[in-house]
Amino acid sequence: MTRSLLVALFVLPMVATACGGGSSPTDSPRDDVADALAEVRWPTDISSLERIFASLPEDLDGLSRTDAPYLSANYGRTKDAHVTIYAVDLGGAACPGLSGSSLVRATLSEKGKVTVSSESSAHVDGTDLAYVLGTRNGRLVGGWSIPDANWVFAVEASTPALRTAAIHAVIGAASS
Repeated sequence: MTRSLLVALFVLPMVATACGGGSSPTDSPRDDVADALAEVRWPTDISSLERIFASLPEDLDGLSRTDAPYLSANYGRTKDAHVTIYAVDLGGAACPGLSGSSLVRATLSEKGKVTVSSESSAHVDGTDLAYVLGTRNGRLVGGWSIPDANWVFAVEASTPALRTAAIHAVIGAASS
C-alpha cells in the first residue's frame, strides 16, 4: 500500500472525527428524539406521571421490566443490557438561575458529570420542551422537562438504541 492510501484510509477518518466531522457511538442526533418529545403534551401533575409509568411496556427491546421504586421503571438485569426510566420530582421549589436545558442538565448531573451530545436552549418559553442527551459514568442519558412542571423525566441506558427505545416508550405511554 502506498503512503497516501494509508493516510486516506486511517488518518483522515480520525482527523474528521476529532474535528467534529464524525460521530461517536454515544452521539444521538437531535432529530432522533427531540422532535418526537416536542410533539407530546407533557403533564405538569403527579397523577399524570403515575399514569405514564403504569402505561410503560412490560418488555423493552427484548428486556423484561423488573421491580422499581415509585415513578421509575427498570428493564434488564445486566450492566450491559439495562435501562432505567425515572421522573425526578423537583417539588414546588423554584430553581433560581436554572431553566430549560440547564435545569435538566443539573438534574441529570446529580448522579455524576454529564457530557452533553445534544441539548435544547437554556431558555425556553411557554410549553417549549427542554432536553439534554449525553453520557454519564459510561452510560447514555437523556432528560427532558417543560416550563412550569415540577419534574424532569430521565432515561439511563447501556446503548444508544436502548436509550432511544426507552424515550420512545415514554412518549408512547404519555400519548396513550
